Amino acid sequence: MTDRAAMLKHTSMHKGLTNHIGQNNCFLNVIIQSLWHLDSFRVLIKTSDHTTLHTVHDTCLLCELKEIFTYYEFSDEQALAPDNVRVALNMLSSQTDRFRLGAMADATETLDTILASMHTDQVRHHALTATDATDARLVSPPASLASSIEIKDTDCNPKCIGHALFESNMFDMYRCGKCGATSEPEMWKDTLYRVYFAELYDFVSMSATKSSIFRGSSPTAAKQHSFEAVLRTLWNEGCRRSCPDSDQTQCPGPCLMDR
Repeated sequence: MTDRAAMLKHTSMHKGLTNHIGQNNCFLNVIIQSLWHLDSFRVLIKTSDHTTLHTVHDTCLLCELKEIFTYYEFSDEQALAPDNVRVALNMLSSQTDRFRLGAMADATETLDTILASMHTDQVRHHALTATDATDARLVSPPASLASSIEIKDTDCNPKCIGHALFESNMFDMYRCGKCGATSEPEMWKDTLYRVYFAELYDFVSMSATKSSIFRGSSPTAAKQHSFEAVLRTLWNEGCRRSCPDSDQTQCPGPCLMDR
């Protein structure tokens, strides 16, 4: 970490985001703070040539994010107000009422919407500068890109910040637990990897009662209950496929999934 980055982290450790009674900004604050502490995101959003299709008086989510990052760096205030970011979120999703002012919302959906907004802005900017027929399809981007499902189906070149930092190419491959046969990999990509808290909580609670992992167990036992191992167990609990070669070999073995 550079001296500059270390200084920014030290400075921001003493700053918070306001969440007054009735505002219900907690879901938004955790995303803003997480993105601020991600060095690559902070640098890109601060240094990017942010060109949008809005007029001076329009509300822009990315402009508001960039502004509050500036406050993080230079303001003497100990508590920063995320109000403008909240308003921009509300305006962006006014048709769905997802981020209605004063209402609780979901942090994952908030990050999803921020990444989608970055992607939409990149697509529109590219459409403005498109000069050939190949790029003509970008002139009218989808009116709403509020989920990463829509993001991953729409190309951006050069990559927007959301794709550049968060997109992952993944595959699922099914493996027979008895004969070892494997399926062809199923490729997919996304900007978010969703794991539900209730699933993690249930698994960790069960593990805590059956092992001494949280009481100084051996390194081998700890590895078996690492975060990676927990995720692998969770997605295999939902896997109910039979052996990939069962049609040819009649193998009755259970199927596991490698991701």
